[in-house]
Amino acid sequence: MRRSFGFVIVLSIVLLVLTVVTACSHSATGVASPSVASSSKSINEHAAMSTTTSTAVQVVHVTVTDQQVTADMATFSVGLPYRFVVINNGRASYQVLLAPMGVDYVHMSQTQRQHAALYTSKQVAPGQTIAFEYTFAASAAGQRLGFGSYQQGSGEGNGMWYAFSVQTHP
Repeated sequence: MRRSFGFVIVLSIVLLVLTVVTACSHSATGVASPSVASSSKSINEHAAMSTTTSTAVQVVHVTVTDQQVTADMATFSVGLPYRFVVINNGRASYQVLLAPMGVDYVHMSQTQRQHAALYTSKQVAPGQTIAFEYTFAASAAGQRLGFGSYQQGSGEGNGMWYAFSVQTHP
């Protein structure tokens, strides 16, 4: 009798541990976080990060050269997570922005650029690739946004831009 009572206690403990482990594994959620090589995050980027559980991250390739900025997508959706992979195929280093267009970023301080843009990187060296994740908030829909590149210290124009749009429904 004592032997079967001990067996019931051990079995109960094993079942309890299995129940707790199973419950914990089903309730965990992932947070979309940046995995950025050589970049900094703006305040707006932190606000746009979102928790993702079932939505796959869409990868978008952005290329910077000495003459232009290009991307393989031009329309994005509010609330969907995107992973932007940016490569500098130019001969100069550039700072990359995800930001409202038509703003004079060239004559702003680094701090001012970080506050005005949705995302700003540090200088991206020739041949270097960076990546960051971003989820557009509803306030981005209808804005005039783009990927920009800015060469620090150049003092020329507003850099190069690739315009894109953000829609409220996919």
